[in-house]
Amino acid sequence: MNEQPVISKEEMAKLLGRSLTTIEDTNYNLYLGLATTRIMDLLCLTELPASLEDELKLLIARCFGIIGVEQKTSYDNVESKKVEDFSVTYDNSSEETPMSKFVKINGDIIAKYSNCRGTVVSGKVFRNDCIRYI
Repeated sequence: MNEQPVISKEEMAKLLGRSLTTIEDTNYNLYLGLATTRIMDLLCLTELPASLEDELKLLIARCFGIIGVEQKTSYDNVESKKVEDFSVTYDNSSEETPMSKFVKINGDIIAKYSNCRGTVVSGKVFRNDCIRYI
């Protein structure tokens, strides 16, 4: 069964504002699946809505782009290297991961569509452990 992806490759490129990399194109369904799962987890959803609004598509596309960034990120914490007149310095001032930055940047969209709403129940317990809401 060949199911259509929630976002086509062409639409993904438009949402990202760039062409897909060779790796993204080759692993498109895997990366899209990972991005979709992450977004569903962030929004506390068990499934995506039947018709995705543009903002949700944008959120999935941005998360899709983060996966490639995470693959390239170096976690060896090299502060500085110098060979003759050539030097490399990495920014170690922040412990933020690409995904945590993603959540901060897209917090307004995440909050808008989030289904992660806790409820507080207040009341008096009666017979048979029933609660009367007050």
